[in-house]
Amino acid sequence: MNREAATVLFNLIILMIHMTPIFVCLKPKHASHENIAAVSVYVWVLMISAQALFRIPDSMFIIFQGVFSALFFLILLVFFEGSLHLKTFLYFSAWFFEALFTSLNIFFGYALRAQGILSREHINLILAIAVLILYYFLVKYYLKEKILRLFEQLSSRSSALIMLMPILFLILIYLGRRTVFQEERIIEEGAPVMLFYLFFCAMMFIVYSLAVGDTQRAINERTNAEQLRAARQIIELKKKNYNQIQEYQKRIRIIKHDFSHHVHALQHMSDEERKAYLDDLRVELEEGSELILCDNPAINSLLQEFTGRAKAEDVDFTANIALEKNLPVDSLTLCVILGNLLENALDACRKCAKDRFVRLQMMSEGESLRIMLVNRYNGDVRRRGNFLLSTKKNGGLGMLSIQRLLDNSKDDFDYYYDEDTFTSMLYLAKR
Repeated sequence: MNREAATVLFNLIILMIHMTPIFVCLKPKHASHENIAAVSVYVWVLMISAQALFRIPDSMFIIFQGVFSALFFLILLVFFEGSLHLKTFLYFSAWFFEALFTSLNIFFGYALRAQGILSREHINLILAIAVLILYYFLVKYYLKEKILRLFEQLSSRSSALIMLMPILFLILIYLGRRTVFQEERIIEEGAPVMLFYLFFCAMMFIVYSLAVGDTQRAINERTNAEQLRAARQIIELKKKNYNQIQEYQKRIRIIKHDFSHHVHALQHMSDEERKAYLDDLRVELEEGSELILCDNPAINSLLQEFTGRAKAEDVDFTANIALEKNLPVDSLTLCVILGNLLENALDACRKCAKDRFVRLQMMSEGESLRIMLVNRYNGDVRRRGNFLLSTKKNGGLGMLSIQRLLDNSKDDFDYYYDEDTFTSMLYLAKR
């Protein structure tokens, strides 16, 4: 293979490096990956052909590379799903990795400069093929899951900050190559400058990987802490519910014990006294019956606690609960999901000046459980793709906790909203 052909293949591999994070991590909106790749390659061929036909010098060719980069980013925006922050992060990450790869080329070009078996173009091509293979597996099996989950969970402000990270690293690399680490200086001064440059690039790659991994780890820890807090709250509610049931049963025993006394007292009362006496007895019984909203103690405790909070904040709360004895979902999971839904609904109602309401319907049937929650809200909905984002100032974890608990392939979570009403619908399959 002559040097010209090796250079063309090398440039094609550079294009593939730019495309790998996008094609591996993102889904196309309409066209297939193959069609989008073909369009990208056509744009690249036009750029290379223009340089070859018109013999454009390298200093001017930078302008053509800039135009190509803009077109490729436009393809990314138009044809792929995902938020702008995610696409920008992946796009500049690809350029960052390409800059690191170019650094390796400089190193191997320097290290093998004395041998005469292969030209520098052939060395670069062999290295490019090896790096592309390793790079593909790095993106597919390490970075993909971390990056996608990261941008699903981060708030808009936080994802914007993470998006700037590869841009900053890319600027640092290009500044270094234009000043301290110029290729001519590396060849002239030798190994010390080259090794320092490799150390510089390696440190930026390590910082990049740690930033992605540690940010994801911090979010997971925060989520686990939120779920632990919810679990502790459920335990407290169960204790409270147990005490309420004990008190209720005590009342019933007292009423049964005193039943003969009530009958004897009624026999010796006038009609008005008897009516007032029966009204007082009915009120006492109704107060006891209000303690039980459903047969499940954990769910009943949660609903009782939320009923009191809603009443205190002038929110009209109604619940229609039809749960079988054996639920398809364990009480802890169900309480976390229901608690987050109710908390989000109450937060949304707080932002409304009037007509605050929350309507809950739950029904279990066989191996499934359905939940529908309707609440008033102020019309502010934030989304990233199919994911709902918190409108809280510091970001919330309620919707994230719900989505993480829907781990059964048959589970489903859907929602719709109009100008002032938000509806959440969940289908939970048996665990």
